Amino acid sequence: MAPSIRTGSWGEKGRSARAGTRLAALLLGASTALACALPSRPAVVGTPRGFRGFPTESTDTAIWAEAVLPVERGPVLVDELAGHRVLPVLLRVGLVSDSNLDALRIDPETFNPRLYLSDGTVLPWISPEKAVRDSKLRSLAAKKGFAMTLLAPWEETRRGLVFFDLGRVRARDHFALVRHGDVFRELDLYHSLLGFRAEGRDGPHEVRVGIASEYVKGGAR
Repeated sequence: MAPSIRTGSWGEKGRSARAGTRLAALLLGASTALACALPSRPAVVGTPRGFRGFPTESTDTAIWAEAVLPVERGPVLVDELAGHRVLPVLLRVGLVSDSNLDALRIDPETFNPRLYLSDGTVLPWISPEKAVRDSKLRSLAAKKGFAMTLLAPWEETRRGLVFFDLGRVRARDHFALVRHGDVFRELDLYHSLLGFRAEGRDGPHEVRVGIASEYVKGGAR
């Protein structure tokens, strides 16, 4: 009697299994190489929850200061600035008392406002002429800009716009995205600090004030 022929022997199954393992290894290696070749999408992390922002009252005993974000869209000037990577901030500065009349002033040469984001990023100040590209809006920007003159008592002062260059920082509403390597940090602009310099008879005054979420006398939230 002729011996029976058995198909699907263990030897054939073993060779098939080894071939499948090699193929899977090749596919895994190819997918890993492709993943390494493709640019990774930066992760986004937020401001630490425990950080509540800087005090919104000026640290200078002779000067009251207040900084507010005009986050509501709609005004032509604000929309124009948003399209050109410029962040406007409403600043109001006044004297605590009448005793310092004619003693403190904002000098355009030394004013130098800076906006410090909560990760340490510094946004530099730019003039209204550089901030607004539309020639028709430049006069409006100058009119609504912060007045750099002798400081008056608080009740006689008004808010004025100061402009900050966003550079590579992305801003929308009251949030900013700052890239650090492969990570985007999402920062709350209400956790920022505005600094500037005033000149006095007794020397310079370095003023610091946190960004307020609403407009209240004295800079309190």
